Amino acid sequence: MMLKAECDDVSFQTFFSRTLYYKSMLESKNKVFQSIVKSVDNNEGIDTDDFRLRMAQLNERFVRVTQLAQQWELVSLDQIYFFSDEKL
Repeated sequence: MMLKAECDDVSFQTFFSRTLYYKSMLESKNKVFQSIVKSVDNNEGIDTDDFRLRMAQLNERFVRVTQLAQQWELVSLDQIYFFSDEKL
């Protein structure tokens, strides 16, 4: 029988397997964004501040979410080891 913590570990493994894909996608979007901003920055009357802020917030959120997920993964693994030792 699988413990809830073991199920959570499987969920974290799935999450982290997708994280690399999302990180790669975000980096690609950042490159496209920088290219667009670079080409538009020289034009008068086009304000890119809002878009820069949104991209910065998106990047910060990605970092924050992945760091929190790593912390929860450690807690989950600790639970699995604890309960595995208890069964012995």
